[in-house]
Parts: sequence; C-alpha cells; structure tokens
Amino acid sequence: MRYPTINDILKYKNKPNQITKQIPDNIILKKSLFLPPGSLFSKLYNSFIFYMNVEKYITQNSIVYFFIPHLDIIKRIKKIQLIKKIDVIKIFDIIHNWWEIPWRRDKNKFFAEYVIKYSDIVITDSELLFNKLKTSLYNLSLILPGFDEKIWGSRKTKIIINKDELKGVFFGNLRNNNDIELINGLSKIKNVKIDAYGLINVNNLDYKVSYKGQLVNKELAKKIIEYDFILLPYDKSSFSNSISPAKYFESLRTGLPIISNSRLSVKGWNDYTYKISTYTYDEIKKIVLGHNRTKKRNQILFSMQHTWTNRYNILNNLICFD
Repeated sequence: MRYPTINDILKYKNKPNQITKQIPDNIILKKSLFLPPGSLFSKLYNSFIFYMNVEKYITQNSIVYFFIPHLDIIKRIKKIQLIKKIDVIKIFDIIHNWWEIPWRRDKNKFFAEYVIKYSDIVITDSELLFNKLKTSLYNLSLILPGFDEKIWGSRKTKIIINKDELKGVFFGNLRNNNDIELINGLSKIKNVKIDAYGLINVNNLDYKVSYKGQLVNKELAKKIIEYDFILLPYDKSSFSNSISPAKYFESLRTGLPIISNSRLSVKGWNDYTYKISTYTYDEIKKIVLGHNRTKKRNQILFSMQHTWTNRYNILNNLICFD
C-alpha cells in the first residue's frame, strides 16, 4: 500500500460521479478525499478536508456515518461537540476485519478499537466479527448487506433440463483474496465455459476465461441470468472468512446455483453454495441439474430477507431508538 500523490488526489477529485439515481435535495454528495491516518501531514490534510466537506454541515442531532476508522475524524467530531455543545450521533460501520488486514495490522487494530470506543452506534455485516465483539460492546448490531430489489428482484431464470455445454460466470472485482485457481480450474474443463465481468486484471486469468468487460448493475443483472451457475471464489484466509459480500445476496436472488470452495461465515453460506473437488464436467453438471425448483425457491426466499431496503429500515430503527 502507498500514500496517494497530489496528482492521484486531483485525478480522483475531477473524476465524474457514477451514481445514476436522482439524489434527494436534503442529501449532499461529497467525495472521500481522506488520506490514511498516521502522519502529521495526513492529520492536517484530513482536518482541512473534514472541515470543508463535513464539519460546517454538522448541527444539533446530526448523524455522521463512517466506515473507515479515521482517528483524526472521530477526535474532530468530539471536539465539535464540546465547542458547539451539540449532540451528534456517530455511526461506525465495520465493513472490514481491521484486525486481520495484512498491512499496517497494529495501526488498523488500534484505530478501529479507538473509533469503536467513541461511536454511539456500531454496526457490522460480519457474523464472525459480531460474535467476536458482542460481549464487550452494548451498542453493536449485526446488519447484513443485501441487493437492490429493483435491479435484481425481477429476473427469471430457467431450470436446466439437459446441456452439452455449461456456462459459468464470475462478476465483480478480482482481488488478492479471491480464489483464482477455482476460476482458472473450471475454465480448463471440457464443455465448461467461464466468462468474467468487472474490474479484473486479465493477466491473472487463464486464457480460456473469457473477459467481457464492465457493466453497470442493471445490465449485469440481465446478463447473469443467461448463465448456468455463478462463481463466488474467495481464499480460505481469516480475513476472507469474516466478509459478507453483497454479491452473495445478489447471486442468491438470481436462483442460480453458486459454486465456491470458500468457507465464509455469512448466514446461509453452507446451505446455498456448492463445493467441488474433482473439477470434471460430470461434477458441474450434477450440481446444475440437481439445483431443482425447490432449492431455487428456497434460495430466493432466503435472499428476500436481505435487501438494501431491509438494511435501511433496521438502521433507521437503531438511530431512532438511540
């Protein structure tokens, strides 16, 4: 990991927003230009950015929602509360296992625990982290991610009866904690075709994997249902084990069988994913044909409990109660 240069910051600042939905009048959209904490320069820089983008909008009963454990920010908010004598609801969303990130581990752990200590509401989408922290945090809540029902909720897939070629798909960002061997291994099976969509370094993929570029979610959701199965490949590290990817719930909603050799601790993972061992066409075909209407229906019903609307309602209730 490296600190961004001034040129990096200017490029990002001038990059147009990719949000296509209409933003309500009472929401101000600001880009995150914060630097990683840990140096005097980043502290001064972050204080300036925080003032310009956040501080001057904070009034009585404002809500500050953040998901990066910035020491400088939480200290600044505490100072504002003392100076202005106002109440501010501070919500920290633990989106990563900061205790297991391989770089700057000690600093990440210290920053996360400090921010947690001074937050009014702490939420996480990781069942593993929730179970780890719940005994010491009275204000911790588990809120799983979900899918946009307007994009993923109205698609129909067909039950496969018989096929000479099976098509699988990977979508999303291909990161260091992905099980690339699973993708490449399946692509080498005769009569199995693997396509990939998203932000991907194609140099990591076998030449038999067909890279299809990037699509916006609406177009991606239409395309995914043309396939016979979905790949959700993650490695078996403790960091990966603690994640709860939204892509998992999007995949569940399609009704398609999900193949993964990972061991994520997210709810329903062992019930709604298939593992492979022999890497043969017959093994994949057995999974696809065995994913009958009942299994598909149960999978979709389970996914409907986890929409972004449900997540918002739970969080809204927490804020109102607080």
